[in-house]
Amino acid sequence: MSVSDITRESFAETIVTFTEQRMEERRSNIKKLSFTSFFVMMLMLTLVSMMYLGYFDFNHDSFTLFVESHTKSIFFLVMVSMACLGVLVFKPRNVNKSLYISIPVVIVFFIFSFIIRGRLVVLGLISTIMIAAGIGIIASAAVLLFIYSLNSTERLVSSFFLVGSLVIYFVFERACSLVHPYLGSFVLPLLIMCALYLTLFFVDPYDVTELEVREEKITWLPVLTMVIMVAIYIIFTAIFTGIKVPANLVNPIWTNAFFYIGVFLGLVVVVILHFFNRYAIFLAWIIWAIFTTVAYQFGMSALLNGNSGLLYYLMYLTIGFANIVGAFTSIMMVGKLFEDKTHIRVLKVVSIILGVCLLISRIVVLYIRGTQMTNLFSVMQFVSLFMTVAIVSYMIYAFLQWRSRPVAKIEPVKTAEPESIYVNPYNVLTPKETKVFELLLMGLTLRQIAGELKMKYDAVNFHYKNIYKKLEVNSKIELILRYGQKL
Repeated sequence: MSVSDITRESFAETIVTFTEQRMEERRSNIKKLSFTSFFVMMLMLTLVSMMYLGYFDFNHDSFTLFVESHTKSIFFLVMVSMACLGVLVFKPRNVNKSLYISIPVVIVFFIFSFIIRGRLVVLGLISTIMIAAGIGIIASAAVLLFIYSLNSTERLVSSFFLVGSLVIYFVFERACSLVHPYLGSFVLPLLIMCALYLTLFFVDPYDVTELEVREEKITWLPVLTMVIMVAIYIIFTAIFTGIKVPANLVNPIWTNAFFYIGVFLGLVVVVILHFFNRYAIFLAWIIWAIFTTVAYQFGMSALLNGNSGLLYYLMYLTIGFANIVGAFTSIMMVGKLFEDKTHIRVLKVVSIILGVCLLISRIVVLYIRGTQMTNLFSVMQFVSLFMTVAIVSYMIYAFLQWRSRPVAKIEPVKTAEPESIYVNPYNVLTPKETKVFELLLMGLTLRQIAGELKMKYDAVNFHYKNIYKKLEVNSKIELILRYGQKL
């Protein structure tokens, strides 16, 4: 096989990996959400509630030995480290055991931190570390369940819920805080954590304890594409987070208003993309890159126009839009990569890389806050412009390689490919296997197929393995590439 054929094959697999299932199937599957998907949403809501605590604002009086940014850094370091450790150590079948322990730990130390606030420095620090460790374990459980237990439609709905809850929870928490300061910062997250723990007892034990890991082959280009894109998003989001326009130039209330208007508009765009376009992930990355560049252009223009408040507000609008598009697309990209072909070693490597990127992002935030905005915007407008050109060029090149592949690879197969490579599925598969085979070609996951055929997951997985053996394929991508355009 020539270098050009290998390149074309790699890009074809990348396109297939991140292409969404047919839209009509997705809309029909939304009506079949499992209770596990609602539990994953509760995990996500718990993580969101922790984000909006401002790293325990009510506890800052306890940390007289640390400035506020150091407190955040300690919390973030422990949380990310435990999340990565959880993905590396926990087996899918042990996810529920970790939650039965970690959720009560978070609740107990959360209440303890509130009781001792402003009194005991060392105990306050220990409590924050324990809470961060528990939240990290909850985050790792959310990742494992998101990848192993949910089908693509449930992942899509869960992702919508996550990004939507960022806005809704912020508004609700602020409203509660107006009634009483501790109602939003203590009572609301405590109720959510208690509800999460109660929900755990209603989850189907099979979905949480009997998750099967499938060690299918994953090619290097889709993994590399996902890691690079998500890492770029994490770093650029950290830079956005570090930008602080002086309060004398903008009104913080209007800043938040424009930011969350951008978040809402970004949510609308990703909903439209993922429900009406099969290539939503690729288009979303292009949109994210363009609006990231536009955000820096607004910032630079504001500086050049005498610190124009309107341009700063537009900058926050585009930052909110870009952040939500990038966050949603990152989540969906990870889910699509490991869908029905999870390779546990690859998942662990990816978790370590992205965990390191998250830790680096915290350092970036602290550095950016000490940098003059003039220097920051001058550099980042060119960096973001180069990034946008690179991403758009990569996407176009990938699609051109994918479009050129069928002419070179699939057409000659009909007359020249040996019988040992192309096996007629209708000659070798049983009726049940044929039904599973046809649904696999339509893009459904094993759990979706089990629901569609009203079969147990184990039975579908049994047929799934037999199909691979009989048709001599090693992955779902290979199955689709070889038989998708023949039948």
